[in-house]
Amino acid sequence: MGKYTWRIATVSPYDTGCFESWLSDRSEKGLFFSAAEKEGLARLGFVQFQKGTPERRRYRLEPKRVSADWPSPEERSLYEEMGWRFVGSVQNLFWVFEAPDRADIPELHTDPAALGELYERIHVLLRPWLLAVDIAIYLICSIWLVFLVPQNPVREFLAGNSCYHAALFSYIFLQNIVFIRQRLLPLRRLKKQLAQNQGIDHNAPYQKTACSFLLQNAAVLAFGVLIISSEIYMIQVHRIEAYPPAESVPVPALSEIEGCGFTYDPIEWHGKQPWGNRVEYNWSLLTPEQYAVTQRGTVYGMDCELITEYYRVRSPAFSKPLYDSLLEEYLNDSFYRFECLTVRNLWDEECAGLDEAALITIGEFGSERLIARLGNQVLEVHYSGSRTLPEILPQLTAALNPPDADRRGKPANPPDAPLP
Repeated sequence: MGKYTWRIATVSPYDTGCFESWLSDRSEKGLFFSAAEKEGLARLGFVQFQKGTPERRRYRLEPKRVSADWPSPEERSLYEEMGWRFVGSVQNLFWVFEAPDRADIPELHTDPAALGELYERIHVLLRPWLLAVDIAIYLICSIWLVFLVPQNPVREFLAGNSCYHAALFSYIFLQNIVFIRQRLLPLRRLKKQLAQNQGIDHNAPYQKTACSFLLQNAAVLAFGVLIISSEIYMIQVHRIEAYPPAESVPVPALSEIEGCGFTYDPIEWHGKQPWGNRVEYNWSLLTPEQYAVTQRGTVYGMDCELITEYYRVRSPAFSKPLYDSLLEEYLNDSFYRFECLTVRNLWDEECAGLDEAALITIGEFGSERLIARLGNQVLEVHYSGSRTLPEILPQLTAALNPPDADRRGKPANPPDAPLP
């Protein structure tokens, strides 16, 4: 076995009495505090110990008075005469001294007020006033990236990158809250205690504090892992496939809508990306299922097209805001402001089982869009062909609730898919 080992600190060194008590308990298990050889692990909250014969020892943390990593030789000699040995530093802010647990060894500091002056230096080095500035900057950036930059903030938050930005800034905010709880608050309590001429309890019970400390750090770590893993997964999920795709999608086949005489356009390839008839897959934490399906073809010489954007949000509570935002996007889009645009909310009898649907007619030629929702599913449809959008509503609804999932979205006569 190695001479040294690492342990995760379960108590904040800024909670001095509890940290000293925790180190003493480790010595009873044969683990004695040692100067860190790897600063990277020490910054992550790990503490290096030297293995030895179990023996209870006393530990004292003292705020550094100079920028050096260790006390001056004269000061170390004075402390050694008192029975205390310098063994390293913590967080590059505290010197750590060690002594056998004997009653004849005097305390390093007997004047709480003088010790309080040393802790005042630590408080200044932490620069707590910067936290307010950081939090204000994070809040402004979050509002800007999540609510002001996107054309459709709700859709970008639920189905796009804004959710990632919001989560990232929330993570930074959470880190600052934990920083305050684990550093500034214990330090503030300690300074107040010393100012009232009350000494530090070097054998303070730390078990309850350790549980809270670990839970806070675990929450921050888990949140960070969730953000990073979800972003990696989102990148991996995004892909574009030729229509029909290998897996079924909740969109009706254009060939089934048009019926006899319909043929799909040949698939065009630009590099390795299909164009024309294709399916684009996306994913986000709040909208785990997203498809953009494009189908094009001809029926008796007439061009037909069905473009569907499909969203399945995690909760039905998200579907209504997403539906409203898609509808509002058309009303606010400058491209359509000078067009003759009409919006008609379909009656319950016309919705064909959908919870809600709106028909948008654009321009003098009557180009139609449909926005609909069913449970936690929302879709936006553009169709041009031999029929009208209200006429194909039953097929749209059936695709959202297919009786046979294997048939969902499969065309009757799929287009040829030549190799790219």
